[in-house]
Amino acid sequence: MTPFGGGPRMCPGRYLALVEAKTVLASIVRNFHLEPSADTRPVRELYTFTMNPSHLPVRLLPR
Repeated sequence: MTPFGGGPRMCPGRYLALVEAKTVLASIVRNFHLEPSADTRPVRELYTFTMNPSHLPVRLLPR
């Protein structure tokens, strides 16, 4: 199963959703400085349907 479907019934808004996600991420990186949180534990990978971090504590500081 893919997030936007597959084959002839693929989501028509998939490209717009991906462009919006990239735009939001670029805005965050442009306007904030990201640093690890003070109580950082090692991040582990969780293997579920997709591979995700167990936790990823970061602080967003305005530039």
